[in-house]
Amino acid sequence: MVFYFPVQNNMKLRVTIVNVGQGDGAIIQFPNQSVMVVDAGENKPGLNAGDRYMLPLLKYYGIDRVKYLVGTHAHSDHIGGISSIVNYIKVDTLVLPNYPYESNLYSNMLITFKDKNIPILFKKRGDFLYPDSSCRIYILHPFGPYLEKHDQSGHEVNNTSIVMKIQYAQTSFLLNGDLEMDAEQHLLNYESFLNADVLKVGHHGSKTSTSEDFLSLVQPEYSIISVGRFNKFFHPSRQTLDRLIVNKAHPLRTDYFGGLVFESDGRDVEFINWRK
Repeated sequence: MVFYFPVQNNMKLRVTIVNVGQGDGAIIQFPNQSVMVVDAGENKPGLNAGDRYMLPLLKYYGIDRVKYLVGTHAHSDHIGGISSIVNYIKVDTLVLPNYPYESNLYSNMLITFKDKNIPILFKKRGDFLYPDSSCRIYILHPFGPYLEKHDQSGHEVNNTSIVMKIQYAQTSFLLNGDLEMDAEQHLLNYESFLNADVLKVGHHGSKTSTSEDFLSLVQPEYSIISVGRFNKFFHPSRQTLDRLIVNKAHPLRTDYFGGLVFESDGRDVEFINWRK
């Protein structure tokens, strides 16, 4: 069952998918003006996506406080820029999957937040986030075996991704992190609850994500692929693009369009062409 909350004062939900190159980063502005940031791109020699992409856009939007800063999973192309954000903008809470990851980047990120006395929430399937009385965020994944460390391979860590559904009245966004098909199969149990206006496609459009069965339940009007141009992984795959096109999911790529902005009034979702 989906609970619809009343829309007040014609306020809008804005979701911005930031062009961070080969990685993920999103800024969600809720009708009550609270903000959630989901991932913050890569941090590697010569590129800190937090500094280069996320912070300038947060400042452009006039954002000086983030209610939830979410790291969908522990790979550097998702959490690399997170520490940059917390060093310049007030963050109320860090949200991570409840998976015991080991890396210097991840450990240093945890230390940074603990030193700043910022609470850390470890989330799993069945949990919620409450950014706004008119919105609800459902955590659909991870669960069970995906909360346990086995070999800490890239595949395993991708499948620990926090998957969240953001519901604003009659509209919704489904953000899939880097979830791959074998873990994605467990989401099929949600059936029609997976239906969403906008899908953030898993794992940058890799052929290992976004199955036909999954798409048939989500039925998005728009699908977002966060991907770097000429990336070494050849993301997105032709197979995934074909599935999206066949399912009329209107794929939009950050390497082609740059940042992608959507606004919802609670009834309809509009894709904003910010270049006009």
